[in-house]
Amino acid sequence: MAAGSNPVRPARKKPFFEPFSEVWKTALNAVKYALAGYVGPYIYFTHPEMFLITVHPWTMSTALKVLYELAATLLVMYILAIALTGWFKKNLRKEVRAVLAVVGLISATLHPVPIAFGAAIVVALRVFGDKL
Repeated sequence: MAAGSNPVRPARKKPFFEPFSEVWKTALNAVKYALAGYVGPYIYFTHPEMFLITVHPWTMSTALKVLYELAATLLVMYILAIALTGWFKKNLRKEVRAVLAVVGLISATLHPVPIAFGAAIVVALRVFGDKL
């Protein structure tokens, strides 16, 4: 061996971005879930009683209305998260994702009919999710 040479072979150099590939996949999924979360402020803006400080006479009907709106908002975010990520027990077909996205956006009005339809779709996905 020559004087000053290193007997250990240098390791293969990896590209800079290779160790971070999982980070980018995670970041993309985080953006998809965050997009579903943006419907929350819209619903709060259109239904100010959900801030709880604009409700002056607290009655049983007011409390039930606030609980309904909170549950409906969570359902809408859940539907949109499924539609944007395309995953519910397995990868969903594009047609199912499109229907979920439309139902989720229409349900953002918190009208009882689209909310009931969205809840029925979520139950159907739970029951028949493996076949879609």
